[in-house]
Amino acid sequence: MKQIRATACTGFSLLEVSIALVIIGLLLAVGVLSWNTLAETRRLAKARAQLLEVRDCMLRASLLHEHYPSDADFLRCSNATGLDPWGGGLRMIRGLTPAGLALDESFAVVTDAARDQTLTLPDGNASRAILLPEGENRTSIAFAVVSLGKNRAADHPSLAGLNTATIVPLAASMDFSSPTKDDVVLPVQGYEVMGYLRNVVGPQ
Repeated sequence: MKQIRATACTGFSLLEVSIALVIIGLLLAVGVLSWNTLAETRRLAKARAQLLEVRDCMLRASLLHEHYPSDADFLRCSNATGLDPWGGGLRMIRGLTPAGLALDESFAVVTDAARDQTLTLPDGNASRAILLPEGENRTSIAFAVVSLGKNRAADHPSLAGLNTATIVPLAASMDFSSPTKDDVVLPVQGYEVMGYLRNVVGPQ
């Protein structure tokens, strides 16, 4: 008669379970990090699209009302666009005239630009530049539209005014250039405004 030998059922050791848990944790961490990176990339793309929408809206408004892009144009356009992807309101940096005065609706230069006449462009002084993340300096700023990004705060001391005010003048260089900053900016230069109007209306 054969005897059936009982075999001991052995489970996983504590070491094996620990190693498996560590591996699962690492995989989950990589997955969450990748998902967060993808989500943030999408938010940045949406923010840039919003800034373009506000810019185009302001240019259309300036053409319709025959004045340089104004604070009122920005407020109307940004309200229509809504909050940025992080739930913050958009901001505007207002350009300057050669005399250092803020540009507003009193500068009725749109019709002149369309007629190919002399246009009073903002100050081209390099001390009044916007420094971009790509390392470029933009001068002769007509206006710039800004999202303060994920932290909803300006990331450089030169931009501190944007923390408390919706619209600030370009009083000196404003620095968006560090890759660690999450502010998103779309500067529009004087020649771009003039070029848009001439392309749309053409010389009269």
